[in-house]
Amino acid sequence: MFSQSSISGPAPPPSSVGVSSLSGEETKENMPPFYIEGWLRETKTLLVFPHCRLCRFKFQEDDVVVVVTLNNKHSKPFLYAYHDSHMDKALNAEIVCTSSADKANGDHHLGTGCHLTCLHFANKLDPRHAVREAEISTNLTEFHHELPLSGTTVTKAAYKSDLFLVYSPKKQQVTDISNKLQVVNINSKRQRFDSHAKEMFMKAKLLLHPNKGKPMSRLFAASLYTYEPPASEEKRRLLHIRSQLAMQLSKRFKSRVSLPLDIWKSISDYLVSEFAICSMLGLPFRDSTEVSTAKDIWATYAKIDGISYVSKLANKRGHGAKLALQARDMAFEHPLYILEDHLGIREIISSAQPPAHKAGISAWWRVVPMEVGEKISFATDSLKLHYSPGGKQPLGLGRPVSPDNCLWSKPISPQDIDQLFFYPSLAPRAIINMVSIPINQPICTGYSVCWVKIPNWKSERKTGAGLVYIHAHQPGETFSFYEDVTRYTNKYVWEYAPKVKGERLTELSLLYNRNKCPPHRFTMAFRTSKKRDLIVGPYAEKISPGETITWKNTWGWDSIATFSDFDTDTLWMESPRFEGGTSGFVIGPQHGGLNRSRYFNPFKPLPPILPNPLPDRLQDKELFQSSASLSGLLEIVICRSRAVGLYPRVCGLLLRYEDSSEKSVGSFRMDWAERPLSVPGKSPALFLNFLQDESRCLIADLAFFPQDSPAMFNTWMELSWADELVWVCSWNDSYVYSV
Repeated sequence: MFSQSSISGPAPPPSSVGVSSLSGEETKENMPPFYIEGWLRETKTLLVFPHCRLCRFKFQEDDVVVVVTLNNKHSKPFLYAYHDSHMDKALNAEIVCTSSADKANGDHHLGTGCHLTCLHFANKLDPRHAVREAEISTNLTEFHHELPLSGTTVTKAAYKSDLFLVYSPKKQQVTDISNKLQVVNINSKRQRFDSHAKEMFMKAKLLLHPNKGKPMSRLFAASLYTYEPPASEEKRRLLHIRSQLAMQLSKRFKSRVSLPLDIWKSISDYLVSEFAICSMLGLPFRDSTEVSTAKDIWATYAKIDGISYVSKLANKRGHGAKLALQARDMAFEHPLYILEDHLGIREIISSAQPPAHKAGISAWWRVVPMEVGEKISFATDSLKLHYSPGGKQPLGLGRPVSPDNCLWSKPISPQDIDQLFFYPSLAPRAIINMVSIPINQPICTGYSVCWVKIPNWKSERKTGAGLVYIHAHQPGETFSFYEDVTRYTNKYVWEYAPKVKGERLTELSLLYNRNKCPPHRFTMAFRTSKKRDLIVGPYAEKISPGETITWKNTWGWDSIATFSDFDTDTLWMESPRFEGGTSGFVIGPQHGGLNRSRYFNPFKPLPPILPNPLPDRLQDKELFQSSASLSGLLEIVICRSRAVGLYPRVCGLLLRYEDSSEKSVGSFRMDWAERPLSVPGKSPALFLNFLQDESRCLIADLAFFPQDSPAMFNTWMELSWADELVWVCSWNDSYVYSV
């Protein structure tokens, strides 16, 4: 039903989808099927994503972290720092603390990063990993990670020995290990904890499916995220675990210790990570599944952190199973709408129309066309299921972007997907999360596009500009989205394109390097019904002072979307999904056919050259260039930066003309806009205060009459009202000139 399908390629090695801590006897036969594909190789670089693969909480700055490889080798503990890298002699590999923006391919594989304390605790649950315990204990002592509590010292061991039983489901028959809340001396902690832990494991292992992967391996496999969840999910999960643990502790020790629930919540703060680890071990092992759509499909669920995930699908009703799909609904070849998040599948629906959207920003929709009697396959990560055509892990890097590896922020019909143009591009990640932007809504007043600086962990000088957000403005809206989008960086540019009354967007074109898949950077051009081109983004790969801006070699414009002349459309862009991430893919509908062109022919010529000399602060930077006529101006609105720690500066201008049209230059945010300044009729020119030294290059102020220059590096630039104002900026630096 889809017009395009995924192109198969070589299966990624297991380290490209995650690595596990395996003992020497762990083989492909007893590894979780979801992670069997591929072959183990020696790696030169290990990428560590920003969450612990045991407790699944995000790493904080200076957390003590250790990396585990597939053959159960451990790195030396190190202090975590996002976007930091170092060489580990124990593994003879470079460890890079990065995000899911970086691909794992070639010599770059994913490492299994864990808190050192979490690894220490998890090893107690599996004696087969005790060979590493002496080393881990030494590392713990080295980093001084004993828990200091004020007043009476209650060791974490006393609680941890009961954590598994506190969590374990009521139906599980497990003998009580310890019912005493013990206050022990810190010196006897390790011996007492060891005895409790070994006994606890002997009871806990009965809950695990025999010969279906070791406990540690299953934890690593089931905790691999398909994408980085939003910060709100981290907060929700923390509050849920804290609340559940506090209630369980209160009930378990109610007969011996009477404490207010708030005290138990305070105690649970010290045990959240350990409780999160134990909660996963209480879940039964699940195999991969293949079911027929000719029969009813029953689903069994596993609850993780308060959310139910599909752990088993079958055509026969099993214990605790619920009817998920009826054969009579699937007989009409209705598509499947699969609601899933970073951990797995939450819900499966068969419907002729897209279901009502009820998912938050932490859950996404997958659309799967179906045929009568077709069999569908789901792969397991040992605890829960993931959609997988053919029963194997399909989500590899380096495959073309297609509907098969896209998730949608709201349900979309297969017919609407067929209208989208998937231009040739390789998937930057295993799963592409697509978020919707409304286009041509009647109440829309304009569009804002945000670009951020992309750091390169190999070189500080090699940076790029990445798209993170497209916003359609409406009257009376709040401006909280500005801070939400840029709260992780102060290196950004907001480009604002006001809309003329009655104007509609008609076409979207992208300028990108076709040799780079996915394109690391691109420029967008929106064409309007008023014969205007709204061009946003960095212009070219390399621009030198005095050089004409041209699109050479593999650079070219592709028309990727044509919008309806009457209705509201939807533009889709890849969601960044994590702190500091960017979008590498934008797609839209093809109303009236696709008009692709190698070279973009603008209605109005672009600024042909950059000034020579260009200020030093703008050399070798990503440059954003915008221009507007100064003729016929009625008002000027200043956008003045309020960023903490930066010298006050004018980021951009909104120019309002006598014909009621508007145009913005520079970086413009509505929440930083000042009161409009009327242009005096007697003003001889526009004067901009330009401040330049070794640490800054900026526009400090604006005036309508001549001003004195207070210092050598502080000058006033005069621009005639008959000129074209050109604004060049790069993150926090700006420069203007006229043509």
